[in-house]
Amino acid sequence: LVNARAIQDFRAAYPEVQNETWTVFPDKEILCSFIREGIANRICYTKRGHRKFSITGYEAANLKEEVRDQISNNYKGYHIRYVNEINVKGFPTAYIINIENADHIKVIRVSGDEIEEQQEMVKGWG
Repeated sequence: LVNARAIQDFRAAYPEVQNETWTVFPDKEILCSFIREGIANRICYTKRGHRKFSITGYEAANLKEEVRDQISNNYKGYHIRYVNEINVKGFPTAYIINIENADHIKVIRVSGDEIEEQQEMVKGWG
């Protein structure tokens, strides 16, 4: 059974969404998932129905221009493959971004002016 407060919060924030899926985990935390205009959205609630965080996944075209510019200035020759935008109340928005060039795939984290490389993989068999 989904907590009524979570449903209320969701309906207030996303009144136009009708195709959402609710999952209640064994610890009673709640995940609401939906796709809107090709963008994947996931919202996590506490067992009491308070929003914990949201993750929005999308292509490079939907990324804010200033974040795109940050990446292109720091990773010349790389292009953005996919973005996960993470919003937690009280914290700046963080982006986990997959970028690649002909030889490498990198996962980077961008938050404010900070860019942190989380993972790097070499393409092919080397």
